[in-house]
Amino acid sequence: MGIGNADTSSLSIFNTPFYDMYGSLHYAIFSYSFLYLETGLIGLLLYVSFFVASFVISFKLYKSKRADECMCQLSMIFSVICLIFMVYNIALRSESSAYLAFFVLALPLISSKTKRDDEIELRSL
Repeated sequence: MGIGNADTSSLSIFNTPFYDMYGSLHYAIFSYSFLYLETGLIGLLLYVSFFVASFVISFKLYKSKRADECMCQLSMIFSVICLIFMVYNIALRSESSAYLAFFVLALPLISSKTKRDDEIELRSL
């Protein structure tokens, strides 16, 4: 369909024709159905793979102890929660709380870079 072609608004004049026709199916409640309509199967798989990759990277950093353990655990939990949110509600798409979730998913990478920089600084002394 394309991004935005299945979208809805609180004002009925801004609803898309697709929503006017198929809105009674309540596809707007679930994020995965929205993503499938807008980006197709490849877009949906890429979206899911982002959260799976975030979990795997956090797990590897956690096991290798190259990042803060608490941040890695928090990121692993959030990546699973984001996958659950994708199925059960549309919070990652419509609310401003999604920015917080994506920030938490980035914390292990930030922590590993900071830890690596500190180790390099200690070696130079």
